[in-house]
Amino acid sequence: MQAFFNKSNKQMRKLLFLLLLIVISFSSCKNETKDEKGNILVKVYDKNLYLEEVLDIIPEKLSPEDSLSFVQNYIDKWIKKQLKLRMAEKNLPQKEKNVQQQLEDYRSSLLIYRYEQYLIKQQMNTDISESDIQQYYQDHAKEFPLPEEVAIVLYMKFPKDLRDIYKVRNWYKSDNVDDFDLLNQYCVENAIEFHFGEEWVLLKNIFDKVPLNTINYESFLKNTKFYETTDSAFHYFVHFKEFRLKGQESPLQFIIENIKTVILNKRKLELIKRLENSMYDENIKSIEIYEQEK
Repeated sequence: MQAFFNKSNKQMRKLLFLLLLIVISFSSCKNETKDEKGNILVKVYDKNLYLEEVLDIIPEKLSPEDSLSFVQNYIDKWIKKQLKLRMAEKNLPQKEKNVQQQLEDYRSSLLIYRYEQYLIKQQMNTDISESDIQQYYQDHAKEFPLPEEVAIVLYMKFPKDLRDIYKVRNWYKSDNVDDFDLLNQYCVENAIEFHFGEEWVLLKNIFDKVPLNTINYESFLKNTKFYETTDSAFHYFVHFKEFRLKGQESPLQFIIENIKTVILNKRKLELIKRLENSMYDENIKSIEIYEQEK
């Protein structure tokens, strides 16, 4: 309501005028547009929608035109809802209309859920250490199969006309630390882009950068450790240091967030179970179970 009355007087008069038109248009009881609850905006059989109720829900900072549109849409939805509800009440069998037990079940479930969430927030430890993650990964790695191929690579891209490219060809195949240092320095000075990280990367991301004529990644990886190719402008080198195929265990870096979620969910279930047992033990004297006669 406050937002509505914060509008300028001119806007107020305009909006009230428009709302008055709605009242005239929608009210089905022209001689009785007010009762003890307020001003009746719309009446559908014995259900009333009040002007004050609608004004309370108009969003702030709407223009009079937008406010009118909002009110019209709200009234339209309200009318259709009341008509459908009346048809349901009129036509459904009595058994189908008896929803009291469902409402009570829903209320009970909702209250229990909210109470559990309150207890979880108050009592559950949400800190997850690296050792927790590592341990879970060691015990459950097979539960996280890879959806696609990944690899650890050295990747380099050079201008095609680079004269001493033969040096790269020798260095990137070498296991010598000095050769790697020379390669790294050479890339800093000459490469268009390069990647020497030890993290796993999706294979498709590599071949978004490097031309490759095959889409059979499994066969390619099993038969290729060093890959060199060119196109019209660039020279590419890739050293596949490690790889894992689709369906094999995911490297830890890809599933850390999944593992955290699983650990937290497990803690939630364990906490709820402990609370249930504790509540049962504390209230055992208040529980009476009666044997039924056969």
